[in-house]
Amino acid sequence: MTTSRIGGVGIETIAEEALQRHRRAYPTRVVGQSDLEWGGEYQWRRDGEYHLFNPDTVFKLQHATRSGQYAIFKEYTTLVDDQNRRHATLRGLLA
Repeated sequence: MTTSRIGGVGIETIAEEALQRHRRAYPTRVVGQSDLEWGGEYQWRRDGEYHLFNPDTVFKLQHATRSGQYAIFKEYTTLVDDQNRRHATLRGLLA
């Protein structure tokens, strides 16, 4: 065992915090859909603000890479390149 001169939490505290997180993630009760949070601030929403990574762009990229079709990849790159018009990136804000 190595001695620490700065102190801090011990393994018991780390174990208890891990158990608390586990209990929160996997409660003993049935979790209803209304109990779950929407997620992060950047989560895509149908009626929300425009996002770079949306269902269209993600689908095109996945489809192009899985099928190896260059034409589908060009559709993906067109979607990404056109995002500048929607001011989704800093580059899109520059003339």
